[in-house]
Amino acid sequence: MGKFLHHPLNPAGLLLLLTLVGLANAQGLPLGDHERAGFDTGRLARIGHFVDKEIQAGRMPGAVTVIARDGKIVHRGVAGYQDVADGTPLSVDTIFRFYSMTKPVLGVATMILVEEGLLKLDDPVSKYIPGFDHLRVYVSGEGEDMVTEPLAHPILVHHLATHTAGFTSFGNTGLNRLLQAEYKGPDQFPSLEAFIAHLLTFPTLFQPGDDWKYSPSFGALGYVLEVAAEQPLKELLAERIFEPLGMTDTGFHVPADKVGRFASTYYATENGLELIETGSASYMLNPKITPRGGGGLVSTAADYLRFAQMVLNGGELDGVRLLAPTTVRMMTTNHLPPGLESYPGEGYGIGFGVDLDIARKGVIGNNGTFHWAGAARTHFWVDPKAGVIGLFLTQVQTFSFDYDKYMRNLTYQALVE
Repeated sequence: MGKFLHHPLNPAGLLLLLTLVGLANAQGLPLGDHERAGFDTGRLARIGHFVDKEIQAGRMPGAVTVIARDGKIVHRGVAGYQDVADGTPLSVDTIFRFYSMTKPVLGVATMILVEEGLLKLDDPVSKYIPGFDHLRVYVSGEGEDMVTEPLAHPILVHHLATHTAGFTSFGNTGLNRLLQAEYKGPDQFPSLEAFIAHLLTFPTLFQPGDDWKYSPSFGALGYVLEVAAEQPLKELLAERIFEPLGMTDTGFHVPADKVGRFASTYYATENGLELIETGSASYMLNPKITPRGGGGLVSTAADYLRFAQMVLNGGELDGVRLLAPTTVRMMTTNHLPPGLESYPGEGYGIGFGVDLDIARKGVIGNNGTFHWAGAARTHFWVDPKAGVIGLFLTQVQTFSFDYDKYMRNLTYQALVE
C-alpha cells in the first residue's frame, strides 16, 4: 500500500503502433497488415483512444493491447507507465503479474499429462492426495454450530479442473466467513503439499459437481500434477510448455536480471491510483516462492500470445506440438451440465471460460470463444470462429470484467471483413 499517485500523461507514453525493427524477440508472432486481415483503420484506432482516456482519468497506469488474426499481429499498442512515480514507460516487453491467467496454462498441463497416460480426468483426487476422501461438506451455521455432512461421492480431477469440486472463494455463508478469517494461499506455505494440508482443514461448500464456484481448486490441481508427473510444478510447466513454446519471460518469479522490466501494480480509487507494490520491491522477486497453481505466473504480452496461438492452432506452434487438436477441442468445450453457468452466458472447460450466449453475456463477439482473466485486470480471449486472439494487459485492482468487455467490443466493431 502506498500514497495516491497523480502523474501527467507523457506524450511519449501514448499509444504506439510498434514496428518490426528490434522487436523480433518481443513480438511473439509475426506482424501482419490489419486491413488485409479485415480491420478498418479508423475503427481500430478507437482502442488507443479508449486506453489513453483511461490513463488520463487516473483509472489505470497504462496498458499493452494486442490483437492477432490468423497467426499475425494486426494491432499492438503500448501506452502509459510501468511505474507512475518514476515515469518509466510501459514497453512491449514489460513483465506483468498474470494472476488467474495461470489457470489456462495449468489446464494445458493437465491435458498434457492426460495424453501421456499419467492422469485421467475421472480419477478420484484421493488417488494422488490421501485425505481428499475424508473432506466434509458445509450444510449450515458457523463456528461451533457449523453443520457438515460427508461427501456423497468422490471429488474427481475433473471437478478440480472445472471449479466444481465444492471449494469456494466468495460468498456470504458461515463457511465463507471462516475462510476469510483463516484461509491462506499457496504462496504462504513452503510447498503445495503443505498448502493442501491447510486446505483440507476446511469443508467444501457443496457436493462435487453440484455447482460452479471460482475457488482454490487449481492449487490442489497443481499438486495433483506434481504427484502424477513426479516433478515440481515449476519444472513441469517450464519443460512441457514454456521452453517448447519459447516463452522465455514466463515463470513464477522475476529473475534479478529482469526486474527493470517488471511493472508496479496499483489500486484504482476515486482519488486516482494508489500504489500496491513496486516492481523493484515485489515479493515475486523471490525465487523460492511456492507456485500458486491457480495463479502466480508472471509473463509478457509476447509470451502469452504464443501460448494463446498454440491453443488456437489446435495444440501446435512453429512445428512444436503440445496437444492433439481433439484434446484442445475437448478442453475448450463447456464441461458444465445443462442449466449451470460460471457467469452469465458462460460455461467452463478445462482451465478456460467458454462463451455460450454472447447476447446474454452482453459483449460483441462469437459463441465458442474461450478466455480468462487475472486479478489485476489482465484479460485474453481466443475466438476460433474469427481466428482472433485479443490481449489486454494492465496492473490495476480491484478486479473487474469491464476492460475485457471494452476491448472485445472495440476489436469486433473494427472487424469489417
